[in-house]
Amino acid sequence: MSLFLMSILMLAVLTLFGTISGLLDILHETKFHVLYLLLSLLLLHSFIISPMPEIEINAAVIALFIVSCIILYRHKRTVTGIGLILTGCFCIVSAAVTVIAESTELTALLLGILPALIVLIKRDHASAIAAAGLIPVVSEMLRALFEMLNLGYGTVRLGSFTSDVQLLGVLVTAATAQTLLILSPNGYGEEKI
Repeated sequence: MSLFLMSILMLAVLTLFGTISGLLDILHETKFHVLYLLLSLLLLHSFIISPMPEIEINAAVIALFIVSCIILYRHKRTVTGIGLILTGCFCIVSAAVTVIAESTELTALLLGILPALIVLIKRDHASAIAAAGLIPVVSEMLRALFEMLNLGYGTVRLGSFTSDVQLLGVLVTAATAQTLLILSPNGYGEEKI
């Protein structure tokens, strides 16, 4: 089973049984919206757009990138500057890791944990969930830019590895955020955290 499918199933189960309801309340989403998004991502995952041999884009990657940008825009008042700075730093770290290491499941797990660190450091749930969708795409673009500058030739691979990292990041970040909400002495609620 691929990491993408495993992450979709885990997020669907967590959403269906109301396990991440506190996080959904903070993001102002219903569980049906999240389930619809997960189903759409599952269907879009099979579409690979490749206008040139050097470019490979998975439609699910672009869809989750757009959703992440929308989350950042909708929660621009609660997103902190430190959350955005951490996202930028993690993009650079992620790009360096993908240049040095191969695209393996261990690398995907390492990169998927990065957005959860924003929740642990700053407790900024909206920017952490958005960062889970943004970091893999921006780091792949930085990696392609690095290849072009060093080798004179680069490839953009927004394929299955990027979608694995995105969904794994959303899963780990959602679980971390919900755990912190449960352990918080003030309970749920954005103002109380």
